[in-house]
Amino acid sequence: MYREGLITASVAHRVYTWVRTCQTKMGPHDPRRLIAAVVGKKKGRATFTMKRGLLCEPEARKAFQDKNDSHVELEVTETGLFLSGHHAFLGASPDGLVKCKCCAPRLLEIKVPLKIQDFAKRQLRAGELKKSSGYYTQVQVQMGVTGLNTCVLFVYSKEECRQISVPFDQSFFKEFIERCKFFYFQLLASLHFQ
Repeated sequence: MYREGLITASVAHRVYTWVRTCQTKMGPHDPRRLIAAVVGKKKGRATFTMKRGLLCEPEARKAFQDKNDSHVELEVTETGLFLSGHHAFLGASPDGLVKCKCCAPRLLEIKVPLKIQDFAKRQLRAGELKKSSGYYTQVQVQMGVTGLNTCVLFVYSKEECRQISVPFDQSFFKEFIERCKFFYFQLLASLHFQ
């Protein structure tokens, strides 16, 4: 309910790539499914992988804490929905907020793929999250909304886990905001007043 009308981190990559497609390729470009996702008219179906991720998230969070027990007074807090203080159309729900006495506060985003190797092939390059990845957009939006400068992407399975530190990319976020403004004010606003 609170997400209706917000561009949240989970749909951010769809908005980002849709606007880019509109700006670089001849149309027509049908925005109806994307608009329905943003305004909350169409709920995305939870895939098997999504359901599995939600079920395994507490276990993954515990594994993250165990892997990082060398941090002084490590605290991992579950969060709710954050709303941007600068852009009323933007929100994000990271999987956690990580604090300790030895490092700056940072976000936690948990992914629980079926196979970590497949995830790594598709989403990582040289151990870093690809800028073309939807997860890159997701964590950049989370950082932009919360004002934090680092997000730890924790990729978990029972057999292994990987931890990728993703720094905030100001230039990417600025470009993202411009695309969101186009989508929100040019497209959604024009539909609202028709």
